[in-house]
Amino acid sequence: MKHQKKETCGACCSTKTPAADSEKNTMLRDGIILIIALVSLVLSFLISHFHIHVPFFPLITDPSWFSVIFCGWPIARSAWRAAKARRITSPMLITLAMFASIALQVMTMFNESLGGHAHSYIFAAGEIAFLMALGELIEARTLSKTRAGVRSLITLTPKQALKKNGAEFESVNVDSLQIGDIVLVRPNDMIPVDGEIIEGGGAVDQSSMTGESVPAEKNTGDTVLAGTWNKSGSMIVRVQKKSGDTAIARLIQLVEEANSKKAPVVRIANKWAAAIVPSAIIISVLVFFFAWLALGVPALDAVIRGVTILVVFCPCAFGLATPTAIAAGIGNASHRGIMIKSGAALEEMSHIDTVVFDKTGTLTAARLTVKAVKAFGMDDDELLKLCAGAELYSEHPIAKAILGYAKERIEIPVPEDTKSLAGIGIECTVNGIHVLVCSFDALQKSGTDYSAGAAFAAERLEQGETLVCAVAAGKFAGIISLSDTIKPGAAGAVETLKRAGCKTVMLTGDNERAAHRVAAAVGIDDFYHSLLPADKAAKVEALRDSGARICMLGDGVNDAPALALANCSVAMGALGSDLAVETADIAFLNDNVSLISGLVKFSRVVMFKIRANMALSLTISFAAIILSAFGILDPVSGALLHNLSSVTVVLNSAALLPRTKEYK
Repeated sequence: MKHQKKETCGACCSTKTPAADSEKNTMLRDGIILIIALVSLVLSFLISHFHIHVPFFPLITDPSWFSVIFCGWPIARSAWRAAKARRITSPMLITLAMFASIALQVMTMFNESLGGHAHSYIFAAGEIAFLMALGELIEARTLSKTRAGVRSLITLTPKQALKKNGAEFESVNVDSLQIGDIVLVRPNDMIPVDGEIIEGGGAVDQSSMTGESVPAEKNTGDTVLAGTWNKSGSMIVRVQKKSGDTAIARLIQLVEEANSKKAPVVRIANKWAAAIVPSAIIISVLVFFFAWLALGVPALDAVIRGVTILVVFCPCAFGLATPTAIAAGIGNASHRGIMIKSGAALEEMSHIDTVVFDKTGTLTAARLTVKAVKAFGMDDDELLKLCAGAELYSEHPIAKAILGYAKERIEIPVPEDTKSLAGIGIECTVNGIHVLVCSFDALQKSGTDYSAGAAFAAERLEQGETLVCAVAAGKFAGIISLSDTIKPGAAGAVETLKRAGCKTVMLTGDNERAAHRVAAAVGIDDFYHSLLPADKAAKVEALRDSGARICMLGDGVNDAPALALANCSVAMGALGSDLAVETADIAFLNDNVSLISGLVKFSRVVMFKIRANMALSLTISFAAIILSAFGILDPVSGALLHNLSSVTVVLNSAALLPRTKEYK
């Protein structure tokens, strides 16, 4: 086998994106501007505080002009654009406050009683601009961190693959691969495609996609995903999806959706911010007349108090309260293998009071295991040999479960004259004995006397297990019982949800006994069995009509109708279920059902942060209005108080990024 030599990791993946470089350069530039602005403000403060003589200070030579120009100009430009579009935005009020401070300096430059040479309202304008720019930089930094986990997937998107061309493998662009092409993946290479292993295998590190730290062993017949790493062994993979349809491509789409959609609470905050701007202007005028006419202060002093209102009433902290918390919440979840499509989904999750689970693939692993082997007229190992031998060449999930169990205990014989009987089972000869392996229903219909195993069968059926029966040489030989495995963490997740005040419901197409077994094992409050996909959707709709706020968890195509009708929906193991992930609001990139309880609690924490941020910003604004009206705050101290509240709000939201206790 001949292929090209591997040169660097860059041969198969890209480590940078233009967007990432642009964002980094922008943040660096803004950081330098902030440093220049801060130095200018410090110089202005020192000149004023120590009464240093500087010609034409403060109107012309105040160093604070650097902050006004470098930090204030982008704000003023944004305000102008909004004005042309006939939109009211918070930059308008910030710009008005800066210009009012500058105008105030002009008015007071000849009036020593109001400050004269030693006092600078240019400093106030520069302070407003600087602290606003600082808040925006912190916000940008917070948003950048929220995208870091997802960007690591996007930047590591494979670019090259080793495609089979005759007897050799040649390096080609991943975008050129077609479904059915054959590619080689060497040890320590990134897997470039979503496909099926047709030869070889190895340990695959899927942590970047699923959050699972332990590499998964992949063998012939298993599926592998683009963007994961082959840590050991060579494998030949048949392409199953084009590059634009791979799991990693779907992740990129999810990120774009999350960035473009806003939560309803964001829209409310924006609406309030637009209302605050004209309100601030009106209140500023009222405070001027209140101070001048009611309190009897000089007109120019009343103007100062009115300008201070404009400074302290900017809705900056209020406007930052929601988007920073939503962005930090989505970023936190992405590091745990949870893709939240929008802020609206995160907000809706915080309101749910009922969690509805699909059974197979959600609460259970959709993987059968042997629970008991019971022989009649022979020993258990002999029965296991007959059944395992009969199932040796079958691809049925039941056959795989029996073979996996048998390989650890016996030597499996090779069957002869194997025949698959549709709707019944398998017929063959094993060690010279004619064997029929069938379902319990088929056994009953065959007329074979199974009275010796009737009690055992009834006991296992009562526990919701699946029965495989064996008939050897025309006589009933025994029963192997199987059941699907409950996922680790399922019971804990249900218990945590109950403590959080959520009702739990399970929907399944399985029979009543199987449904009851799983529901009892994990502690589900209520369950519905023997449901078709349309029946599941109808149950979800009925629960919604009764007033419940539903979160539905499912993993497959048959769950899509129910997912679509829930208030909020989660696709389990979304990397393998196209329709589920397209329908759901949130996608778990792995099969860890215990994430749901942490997500519910964390979403409530995010909404609490948003409300706390809003309350903080409004409280500070109203307190500052009163203090300004009575002359306790001036534009300088008012700007400091107001903008520090903005910084506090952003830092409070950023604290969500490393938060982990809800998931423990």
